Amino acid sequence: WIFNVKNIIESIPDIINFIFIVMMAALIIHSVMLNHNSPRFKRIYYLISSILGVYGIFVLIVLVINIYQILFQTIEGDQV
Repeated sequence: WIFNVKNIIESIPDIINFIFIVMMAALIIHSVMLNHNSPRFKRIYYLISSILGVYGIFVLIVLVINIYQILFQTIEGDQV
């Protein structure tokens, strides 16, 4: 196959981290260059901030689920 599905699935966290870093850099650049009279910069700034907020909530949910699974497995006596 041209595309190895296993490699693509394993590279998803790297892709998400890259997108996160790019969005953080864009947010920093826009916050430095933000002209308070320009609605275009404000819209981009709010859009990136909203996407990062949703991303943060998603990461928090995944972390809570993983912590719950680890604690549940430890209580049941299984090895992590």
